[in-house]
Amino acid sequence: MAATLNPLVWIAPIVLLVLFWPISQQIKHDRLKPVAAYLLFTSVFALVGGVAFMLALWAGATLLPQGTMAGPLAAGVTVLVAVLPALGAAVWIIRKPQKRRMPR
Repeated sequence: MAATLNPLVWIAPIVLLVLFWPISQQIKHDRLKPVAAYLLFTSVFALVGGVAFMLALWAGATLLPQGTMAGPLAAGVTVLVAVLPALGAAVWIIRKPQKRRMPR
């Protein structure tokens, strides 16, 4: 029997990408262009979120008793642990003024 993916696996990231546009435009620094703010926000969110998610899974699998990570509460906590630092890093990176330096 072939494994099929839940449509939510495809729909959730697309919805997040659509929602990131107004969020990034509201909180961006004045000197940052709109598309640059969006691209910075999404790329930092994805990078930090992915690393935090993998670390949360590794820590949960290593430190907790076997079978503890199987419930919906554990899944929610794992996603929350990944999303909060990702959101914080993404907001921080587009709020700070971008410095352009001439190469030497």
